[in-house]
Amino acid sequence: MAKVTETGKISNDEVQKLLRVSDATATRYLDTLEKEGRLRQEGKTGKYVVYVRV
Repeated sequence: MAKVTETGKISNDEVQKLLRVSDATATRYLDTLEKEGRLRQEGKTGKYVVYVRV
C-alpha cells in the first residue's frame, strides 16, 4: 500500500518485483485488496491493468 500511496497506482508486475512473488500470488494479493475496498482495478486485461487507491 505504501507504493500505491507514493505513486498513485501499481501493476501486477510491480507487485511481483517488489515482493518477489509469482504472478499468481501477486494477483491474489491485489484481488484481496480490491475486495477489501482498498484498491480499484483500472483496465481490463494485460499490461494495461493498474490498481489505484480508493
